[in-house]
Amino acid sequence: MDNSLRKATNGISDFLELESAGGLLLMVAAVLALICSNSPIRQAYDDLLKIPVELRFGSFVLAKPLLLWVNDGLMAIFFLLVGLERDRLRRPPKGNGHPRPRSPAPA
Repeated sequence: MDNSLRKATNGISDFLELESAGGLLLMVAAVLALICSNSPIRQAYDDLLKIPVELRFGSFVLAKPLLLWVNDGLMAIFFLLVGLERDRLRRPPKGNGHPRPRSPAPA
């Protein structure tokens, strides 16, 4: 059992080290989304996204559907990563002789 778990962990680690891993995961997610949106599962998925989720701190209540929590959370992570990348690009090079680009290239 321990050996099979180690093999699975090594396989996942090897996959995540590939540069194309993010693109492959995105393509798989897109195909799964298309399958779900054109199947009987669609209604259950829509109902899942409409579930109300509340965050309470004393008398303060923040209530949104799950869809908005997911969208806001992903946008926050995206802009955090953009800011970290911008900060990394503004630092001087570490002496390898290759200048860094001034800003990220547009997609």
